[in-house]
Amino acid sequence: MRCHQHAGIGNGCPDQDIVKVFLSHAHLDAPLAARIRKALAERGLEVWEPDRDLLPGDNWAGETARALEESEAMVVLLTPAAASSPYGTVQKSQTVL
Repeated sequence: MRCHQHAGIGNGCPDQDIVKVFLSHAHLDAPLAARIRKALAERGLEVWEPDRDLLPGDNWAGETARALEESEAMVVLLTPAAASSPYGTVQKSQTVL
């Protein structure tokens, strides 16, 4: 019996490793990112998102680097808000890619 629900995305098999996805977006795109995160999670993916998963006092750079290393995939929301972000979302994502 095949466990794959969608080609290459999630597998629905309890004994299989969960695919980890890093979600990068501009702060202004948080509502869109939440919808994407929900859709990915519903397909069995584990989504890491800095806005949600970093806590006050965390080492931002260290935790982000760890999450990127542990992720098998990355989703980057390249929107007008990301392109004009003073925090360099687009530049940082391009460096990683």
